[in-house]
Amino acid sequence: MILLPVLRAHLGKTVDHLQDTEACLDTVLRPLVLSTLAHDSMISTESVSLVSKTAAHFTVVSLSLASSPQQQQQDTKDEPGQDISTPDNQGPGFGYALLRTLVGQLALVMDIEPDFVDLQPITFITENVKETPAQALWKDVQITVNKLKQSCQRRYKSRISMLQDDDDDDNAHNDENDDDDDDEDDGISNNSSSMYGGGADDSSSIISGLSFNTTTTMRTKMTLSDFTSMGLLDLEYCLDLMEHFVQEVRLYQHQEGSHDDGTDHQLTPWLDLLLIISIAMLPCTNSTIRSKLMNDFVPALLSWKKGAVPEESADFTTSCQILWTRTLQVFRLPATNLLRTETYGLIAKFFDTYFGLDALSSSTIDASLAPPLDLRYNEDFFIIIQSGLRSDDCLTRKYTSFIMKRLVDFTRNHDTSPSATHPRQWTKYFEWSASKADDYTNLWDDWFLLYDTMHESVIHLVEPVLNRFETLLGSLSPIPCLDASWWTLLLYRGFNNETRAVQIVIWEYIFARQAPETLTQLASQPQFFFGAFMKSIDNTSIFSVVNQGVMVSPFGEHWKVFMKRIIANFKSTDDKGQFLRQMIHHLAHVVKSPILILYVMESLAESDPAPCWDGDALKSLRYLVDRHRHFKTTSSLITEYSLSSSSDEYKGLKSWFEQKVTKKKALENMVQDLQKKVRTFVCEQMSQDAPVEILRIQANVLAKTSLFLISDSNGVPDSDTISTLFAGMSEQLLNPTSSLPTFNRQLVLLDSLWASSEVCFGPITDIESFMKWETPLCAHILERIESQLIDPKTPNETDEVLVELLLSVLQRILSPSHTCCSQELKHELLGRYAALSLELLNAKDKELTSYNQQVNITYLRLLGKVYHLGYQMELKGLKIDSTIIATISDFTIKRTQDLIRYRSWGDTMATFIRYKWECLGSLVSYGKKSLGTFEPEPLYRLAMDQLESASDICAEAILECIVALLDMPWDKRADSVMTCVDYTLSILKDYVNNSKTTSALIHSLIRMVLQPCLLSKPKLNEQGGPLKKALHKIIEFGEWKPMVVGESALQLHAFWSTFTVEANASMLSYVKEIATLLVFGPLREREDQKLDAALSLKLQFPNVLSATEGAADMVLNQNDYYVRVLMNDLLLRLDDTNDQHIELVNCLMDYMMESNEKPELYEGVYTNTALHRFKIRSWCSMLLVSRFIRKDASGQYLERIFGLMQKETDVSVRSYMEWTVVRLLLQYPEQLSLIYQQLEKADAKPSYMISVLTVTFFLGAALPEQEVAGYFNKIFPLLAPWMIPNHFNVRMYAFCSWQRNWDAYRTRGLDLGLENNPYVTMMDTFMKQNNDCIKLSEKIRAHYFMATFDPVEDYNLEYIFRENLHVFGVHENERIGSRSFIRANPTPTTHCPFVNPNRVFVYSAADASELLGSDMNEGTTATGDGSYQKKITPWEMMLETDVDLTKALVKEKRRRNDIIVVASLVNRIPNLAGLCRTCEIFNASQLVVHNLKVKDDPSFTAISVSSEKWMPMIEVQHPDLANFLRQKKDEGYVLCGLEQTTNSKKLGDYEFPEKCVLLLGQEKQGIPADLLQLLDHTIEIPQYGFIRSLNVHVSGSLLLYEYTKQMQWRSQSMIHNAGSL
Repeated sequence: MILLPVLRAHLGKTVDHLQDTEACLDTVLRPLVLSTLAHDSMISTESVSLVSKTAAHFTVVSLSLASSPQQQQQDTKDEPGQDISTPDNQGPGFGYALLRTLVGQLALVMDIEPDFVDLQPITFITENVKETPAQALWKDVQITVNKLKQSCQRRYKSRISMLQDDDDDDNAHNDENDDDDDDEDDGISNNSSSMYGGGADDSSSIISGLSFNTTTTMRTKMTLSDFTSMGLLDLEYCLDLMEHFVQEVRLYQHQEGSHDDGTDHQLTPWLDLLLIISIAMLPCTNSTIRSKLMNDFVPALLSWKKGAVPEESADFTTSCQILWTRTLQVFRLPATNLLRTETYGLIAKFFDTYFGLDALSSSTIDASLAPPLDLRYNEDFFIIIQSGLRSDDCLTRKYTSFIMKRLVDFTRNHDTSPSATHPRQWTKYFEWSASKADDYTNLWDDWFLLYDTMHESVIHLVEPVLNRFETLLGSLSPIPCLDASWWTLLLYRGFNNETRAVQIVIWEYIFARQAPETLTQLASQPQFFFGAFMKSIDNTSIFSVVNQGVMVSPFGEHWKVFMKRIIANFKSTDDKGQFLRQMIHHLAHVVKSPILILYVMESLAESDPAPCWDGDALKSLRYLVDRHRHFKTTSSLITEYSLSSSSDEYKGLKSWFEQKVTKKKALENMVQDLQKKVRTFVCEQMSQDAPVEILRIQANVLAKTSLFLISDSNGVPDSDTISTLFAGMSEQLLNPTSSLPTFNRQLVLLDSLWASSEVCFGPITDIESFMKWETPLCAHILERIESQLIDPKTPNETDEVLVELLLSVLQRILSPSHTCCSQELKHELLGRYAALSLELLNAKDKELTSYNQQVNITYLRLLGKVYHLGYQMELKGLKIDSTIIATISDFTIKRTQDLIRYRSWGDTMATFIRYKWECLGSLVSYGKKSLGTFEPEPLYRLAMDQLESASDICAEAILECIVALLDMPWDKRADSVMTCVDYTLSILKDYVNNSKTTSALIHSLIRMVLQPCLLSKPKLNEQGGPLKKALHKIIEFGEWKPMVVGESALQLHAFWSTFTVEANASMLSYVKEIATLLVFGPLREREDQKLDAALSLKLQFPNVLSATEGAADMVLNQNDYYVRVLMNDLLLRLDDTNDQHIELVNCLMDYMMESNEKPELYEGVYTNTALHRFKIRSWCSMLLVSRFIRKDASGQYLERIFGLMQKETDVSVRSYMEWTVVRLLLQYPEQLSLIYQQLEKADAKPSYMISVLTVTFFLGAALPEQEVAGYFNKIFPLLAPWMIPNHFNVRMYAFCSWQRNWDAYRTRGLDLGLENNPYVTMMDTFMKQNNDCIKLSEKIRAHYFMATFDPVEDYNLEYIFRENLHVFGVHENERIGSRSFIRANPTPTTHCPFVNPNRVFVYSAADASELLGSDMNEGTTATGDGSYQKKITPWEMMLETDVDLTKALVKEKRRRNDIIVVASLVNRIPNLAGLCRTCEIFNASQLVVHNLKVKDDPSFTAISVSSEKWMPMIEVQHPDLANFLRQKKDEGYVLCGLEQTTNSKKLGDYEFPEKCVLLLGQEKQGIPADLLQLLDHTIEIPQYGFIRSLNVHVSGSLLLYEYTKQMQWRSQSMIHNAGSL
C-alpha cells in the first residue's frame, strides 16, 4: 500500500525514458509480482489485488512504450531459481515478459492436465492463431513453456533418484538408466536460460516437445501438483492479473481515443491470444478456474472485442465462432467425461454474446441486423439442446430449457428470418415465419408446457395436458408443426418419469392414438420407436398383475391393438416392409421381455399381410422362435398353428416358394430332401426312447412342410407329388410283416398329414385317392388298429397317448364324410367294435392286474368313439338299452400298486371317470337320437353322486352327460335339478381361481340349466327354483368375470326370441332377471378384474366371441354391453297386440320404476359411476317400451315420472325422462293437463322446471291436429311467467320454449287469433329486435337439444343408445352403436328403426362406417367429437341458491395489504392450498392461480381450512400472465419475483414497496425466462444448509411474512413520528 503508490509516482517522472522505466519495473515490480503470484505466497488478498492492478497497469504502459516484438531480443531473466537481480539484458520489456510468463503458465497447465488430452488445447490454439498477429507471440510462448517443462522435469527426476535404494540390483540398473536420462536432460537444458527469460528461436511446439503425459524416461509421471511445487504460479491470481490487464487496455484505448498511433500493434495481438487461450482452457477440471474463465475473463475479452471499431466486427464474429467451435469439441467428448456437461452452461452464459442482444437492444443499432453468430441455423446447436433436455441432470435440463425459451423469445421479438439480406435456410429443428408468429409461439408454449409437466409425479397434472401432444405433430390442425425430434423428446422425458402410474398414463395415451397423421409420425421415427419407446416398455413387470401373472394383460392388449393400427396405417408397401423387418430384427436381438415379444407377434399375426420378409428378416424370425432364450423350439409353432390354402399366410409363403425358391432352381432339391427325411422317419423302429409325443412333433414338421410342396399354383393338392414324397410311408403301411412299432410310426405321420391337409385343403373324402395308393389300405389299417385295441387273443394297448392316436385314425377312416369304405362296411365294423368292447368289459375271469385295469379304460374309450360315430352317421343298428347303460355306469377300476407308480390314485380315478362319462355321454346322445330304450333318471342320479365328489378333471365330462340327459323326455323334478345346480356351484367355488377350469365349468352350467326344455317348465322356473338360482349365480359370477352373463344372454335370447307361448310364459316368470340383464354391465375398474377380463377373452368359446366381433372396440373389463343389446332386442320385437307381451312390459315397467325410486340413486351420484349408468340403462329400456303403456295407466306413469324427475339431478338421465314424457303425451294428448299443472307450480325447483319447459319444446310441432289448438291457447300464458324469474336458465328455457312454440304455431298455419293479441305480438317483436334476446337466440341455436333434437325423428336405436349419450358427455364405453343390434337380429322394425338415414348428418358419436345407408371405405376413421356442430349440455349452469351475503360484505369492507401473490405457475394443489391459507393470514389483497376450480378439490379444502371463502382469488392462466403483469405495472405496482439470479437481492436486505406484485415460480423450474425480463426486482432467500432449495409454499410464506413485518414497522413509525410532532 505504501510501495506501489510511490512506484507509480516515481515512474510518472520517467515516462519518457523507456530504459529507466523498464529497469525500475524489472528491479522492483517483477520480483514483487512473481512472489505474490506464487503458490506459497503469504501475502494478503487485498495486497494481491493491489499488486495485480499495478502490474496490469504498467504492463499496458510497457507495451505501449515498447517497440514491436519482432525487433526485441528474448529476455532471459524469468526462470525461477536464478537471481532475478542479474544485470540488465537487452530483451523484451516488462509487459511482454510478464504476459509471456502468465500465458505460459496457462499453456503448461493445459499440456500436462490429463483431462485436456481429448480436447487437444495446444492444437486448438495453434490452429486459431494462424495468419494472425498473435501467431508470433504464441510461438514465443511455446518455446518458453517447453524450456520450463524440461527444467522442471530434470529437477523432478533428480529428486526421484535420491529416493532410490542403491543396494538393489534392479534399482541400480534403473539408476543407470536414470543417469542416462539426466544426461539427456542436461544436454537439453544447456540451451535453456532462466525461467522467465527468452531463449534461442526454437520453433518446435509443446506437442512436438517432451510431454510429461507420454514420457518414457521416468518411472513416475509428473503431475500438476509436482509442477506447482517447482515454481508454477497460482492460476487464479494469474487470471485476476490478466483480467485487470484487459480492463486497463480498455481504459487506455478509451482515453487515447485513437487506434492508429501504433500502440495497438502491441496490445491487440496479446488480447487476441489471451482470448483464444482462455477459450481453449474453458473446459478446465478445476471448478474455480473454470468459473473465473467463464464468468469473468472470457466475457471481459469478448466485451473488449465487441468494443472494437465497426470495421473489426467480422473479428468479433470470428471470436464467437471460435468459442462455438470449442463448445462443440467439449460436447463431443465421451458421455462418461464429466466435462461434457459444461456445454450447456457455456451456451447459456454466452447466449447474449452469440445473438448480440446487447447491441440489438441499443437504440443506435438496427434491430433487423443479424446476430454475430445466429445459432438458429446450426443443427449442432439443436442437437446439443435436445441432448440437454433429455438429460437426467436437473441443472442441465434447466440450462437448456432456459436457452430454448430465450431462443423462441428472441425469434419472436427480432425479425431476422432468412431473406435476400440474410440468405440462410432454417434447419429441420427450428423454423419461423413472421406471418405465423402467433401460431409458432403457441406451438412452443404447448411444447414447454408438456415438457415441464412430463416430470410431474401426480397423474391429474399430467393427464389433462396430454391432448396438446397431437397439436405439436400438426395432425389435428393446419397450423405449423414441430420436427418429430421434439415430440419424441417429450415422450422420452415422460418415459423416464419416476412414477410408474404417470408412465402408464403416457403409454396408454400413445396406445389410444388413432389419427392417421399421428400414427404416421410415430412410425416415421424408427430410432425413437425402436429405441426409447420400446425400451421403456421392455419390462415384464409392466404387464404383470398380482396373482394373475403376465401372460394376459390389459396393458399388453392395448399395446397389441396400437401395433395393429401402426402397421395398418402404412400406405407404402415398401415402408411397411422396412418397418416390419426392423421390428423382427429388434425383437430377435434387442428386446428382453418375452411378454412384449408375444404381444408384438400377436399383432403381426392379426395384421393384414404384406410382402416384407427378406433373407435377413427370416433369419431373425427363425432365431426368435427357435433359438431365442425365451422360446426354445419351434414345436408349438409347427404343431399348433394350422394353415389353410385360402389363408393369406399360406398364399404368401406359397408365393415366396414360387418366386424365390423356384427361380433359384432349389425346389427340386427341397422335395428330394423332404423325401429323404420322410424315409428316415418311417424306417426307424419305435422304442421307448421315441414316444408318440416326440414322433408327433417330428411328423407335424414333415407334414406342415409338405403342404407347400404338394399343391399346384391354385392351391389344389397334387396326388403324384404326395405319392412321391410319402412313398416310404405307404410302403411300410402296406407291408403286412412290419412290426407294430413301425406300423404305429407310420400312423403318426399319416394322422399328422391327414389332419394338416384337411385344414389346408378341406375335407379328404378318400385318403386312398389322396395318397394315390394302388392297393386299398384302409381295411388293412383298421385291422391292425383293431388288433391293438380289442383283440382278445393278444395284449391290447394301454398307453394313453398311443390309444388316442389309434382312435384318431380309426375315426377319420370311419367318419361319415370319408368314402373309401362303404356304408355297409362301416356299419359292420362299428357293430363289431361295440360288441367286442362290451364283451371284453363284461369279462368276469380277469385277474386284478394293472394291465387289466388300464385296458378296460381303452375299451371304454373305443366304445365311446363307436357310439359317437354312430350318432354322427345316424346308425340304427347299435344296441342301446338300460343293461348297457348300467354296465358302463357301474364299471369301475380297483387300486393296484402299479397304477400309482407314475401318477396319484386321485388323478388316475379322475381320468377314468372322465373317460367313463364321455362314453356315457356318447351313449346317451346316440340313444336320444335313435330312440333307445333306457331310463335316463337312474343315470342322472348316478351322475349327481359322481358330481358331488368330482374334481376339475372329470366334472366337465359329467356335466356334458347331464346336459344330454336333461334334454331327454322324463319327469325332471325341481329338487333333483336343484341338487345338480348346487353340486356344480360347489365345484365352481372350489376351482374359482383356476381360470381355464372355471370357464369350462360355467359354460357347461349354462348349457345345462338354460336349455329350452327346462326354461319351458314352469315348476323349474319359479322364484327360488334351480334355474333362477343358477342364473342369479351366473350373474353374480359375471360381476367380476366378463362374458359369463353374455353367454347366458345368448342362450336366453335364442329361446325367448321364438316368442312361442312357452317362451312368452318363461319371460313372464323372469321379469326381474330381464330387468337385471337390461342394466347389466359392471365397470370392473380394479386391476385384478381387468386381468381376469383379459384372460376370459383369451379362453372364451368362439361362438361367444363372435357375438361382439366388429360391434365396437373391446374394452376388456367392460365388454358385457351385448347382454343389454340382446335383452333390448327382445323388447324391441315384442308385439303390442299380444296380451302376454303387454303384461310382460307392464310388469317390467313397474319393477324398473320401483328400482329407480331408491334414495341411494339420488345422493352423491356422479356421472359415469355405476349408479349413474344404472339409471341411464333403465330409462333407455323404458323409453323403448313406452309404446306398451295403456291409456288408462298413462296418467299414473306420467305422475311417477314427474316425481322421479324432481329428484333427479343428472342431466343425461333427465333427458330420457323428458323424452319418455313427450312420447307419452304425443301418444295420449288427453294427458296434457298434467303438463299444464306442472307449469302452474310457482314454487317448483329450478332444475325440475327446466325439465318441464324442455318437454314443451317439442309438443307444438308434434301434437296431432285435433289437439294442437287447445295446446296453443294454453301454453303461451303458462310460459310467460317463467320468462321473468331471477334464475337465468329458467328464463332461457322459457324463452326457447316460447320461440319453438310460436314458430310451430306459425308453421302449422292455425287461425286462433293469437297473432292479434297485442301482448303476443309485442313479445314477438321485442324478441326479434332486442340485442339481449338476439344473443340468447344465437346461444339457443348452439344447443343441440334446444335446436336440433326431434323426439319423433330421433327415435331410433342409434340415437337412443349412442348419440344421446354422446350429446350429454357420458363415457364412450357406455354407448352402444346400432351395428350391435343389427348383429343380434338384422331384421328392422317399423316402430323403432336401427337408424334414421335422414338424421345421419347430426349423428357423430358413431363411426361413420357403422351408420346404416353409408358406404364408407374401411380405411375411413372418425376424427373425434369435433367433427360436427358443438352439442353442449343445456343444464350445465345451475344457480347457487344458498348465498351467504355476509361474506361478501366482510370481503368488501376489509382493508387488505396491497400485495398480490401470483401463483399461476404453481401446479400442485397442496402448495396452492397452503399459499391460500398464508395469504389470508397475512391479509394479502389477492391470490392469482391458474384455475379457480382448484377450490373445489377436496385435497385443496383439506389444507386451506376454509381460507378460500375469505381470500380473494382470480384466475390468470400461464399464457395471459405476461399481460397481467404489464397491466399491474401500469397501475403502479412494483413487480418482484422469487428467483436466484445474478442481481437478486437477499430477503433481509430488500425493502418491499407498498404496492407489490410477488411472482412465484414453478416448483422445480422456477420463473420462465420470458417473465424474468418483466420483473423490476428478484429476491432470493439466504440459505446456509446443504439442501439448496425450499418448497414454493414455504418460500412464499417467508416473503409474505417479511412484507407484512415491514409494512407494520412503517405504520408504527409513522404513528410514532406523528405523535412526536
